[in-house]
Amino acid sequence: MKKLSDLIKENRNKLGISQRELAKIINVNDSYIAKIESDITKKPSVSVLIDLSTELKIDIFELLEKAGYSQNEIDKIFNITSSSNQYLYLSVSGNIDRKILNDCVFYYDYYESLQQENNQLQEENKILKENSENNDKVVDKVNWENMILKKENKKLQEENFKLKNYLNNSLSFIIDYFGCDEND
Repeated sequence: MKKLSDLIKENRNKLGISQRELAKIINVNDSYIAKIESDITKKPSVSVLIDLSTELKIDIFELLEKAGYSQNEIDKIFNITSSSNQYLYLSVSGNIDRKILNDCVFYYDYYESLQQENNQLQEENKILKENSENNDKVVDKVNWENMILKKENKKLQEENFKLKNYLNNSLSFIIDYFGCDEND
């Protein structure tokens, strides 16, 4: 598993950019990139990671995870909650298309509701299995529930795949958009 330092160094080298050039592009001190690549700085700020993501063409969520941000912290950074209906962090500038952000939240919320439904079905299925060892009628019901659960799981996997693609595409668009704004 690659460390943050290796990932940044590898992608920077692939693009043929020196540490000094990258530092200048993302507006940080020359030594800061060296510190990240040598593991002295293990958890750069979110804004630096977003800039690195844009310039080095690395998924922002991968960078955040490699930097040691927990899923809970990432959710807070992007204000991903079912009640918020926005990504507060990304919308601070006011230049980001709110529809895209709201769509991301909608699909995230939808995914969460499917996940909860799936968990409920799994729990119900577990209870049914425990109580039905000697009852053919109950066994038939469990088999039926299993079939429904498999269909729901497949549906959830398909929705999850679509959601991940949508979120990645939306985030790439947003990051590209930020990259364009910063150069203007």
